[in-house]
Amino acid sequence: MSACGFGGAFSSFRSVSLNFLSSDFDMPNPLNKVTPVPGRISFKPDALAQRPVLATRALSIINQWSKIDTHKAGLFADLINTKQLLAAKLLNSLESDSARDALITSAMKDRFGQEGVDLYHDVQRPAKASKSARNTFAHHVWGVAENLSEALLLVDSKYFAELHAGLKEESQAKNDPNAFIQYIKSKKSTQASPLFDFSEIFVYVNSDFDLYEAQAFKLHHAITVLRDFAIEISRSSASPRATLQKLNLIPPKDHTHKKPPTL
Repeated sequence: MSACGFGGAFSSFRSVSLNFLSSDFDMPNPLNKVTPVPGRISFKPDALAQRPVLATRALSIINQWSKIDTHKAGLFADLINTKQLLAAKLLNSLESDSARDALITSAMKDRFGQEGVDLYHDVQRPAKASKSARNTFAHHVWGVAENLSEALLLVDSKYFAELHAGLKEESQAKNDPNAFIQYIKSKKSTQASPLFDFSEIFVYVNSDFDLYEAQAFKLHHAITVLRDFAIEISRSSASPRATLQKLNLIPPKDHTHKKPPTL
């Protein structure tokens, strides 16, 4: 059995229709909510190459966020009236995104008061899912399922390490019939086999990438608007908030901090 490919463990499964592409599920969907019969699953290095269109979209989102980080450095430079290269070096010297955002927030407060703090938080809040996806896409492991031709799989790298360990354990056990029987019994009793825990594997389809791309685009646009106000080239007589609301880049203030209704 391949360490990356699950071998033929699911090779007898037949193809299934992709009804999960509807919006009935939350995004992204764990594999166990998509289908019980995914066919052969592979996390081999060529997984992305097998779904080139979806792979390009995932890389595009990572790239978009790199541009957002660049524009954040530009916003910071505009706010403190310094060169963008110096501002970028200063931000990059900090270890976390939260520390970098705290520095930009401080500069927003210095320029626009408390409204600047609220505004910077409000433009970022709608892109929270996209930002999380960017980090996940860059650091987790991609895969494919034989019967889900219009989807990519993604698994946490820590879980992937456990998956490898389980595959190795099974492979070793198969060489010893008695050990293999004990192995199967242990997995049935504890239900701990990483081979079959589909809830740890997430399915990404086009609609997921649509959401993350839209969120990143709106944040990129919002930061550009803030930069215009920071360097005072905006000819609008409206406030930064009113301008962002008119462009549908942030919700009306009365709705910005409201929690979603409980269903």
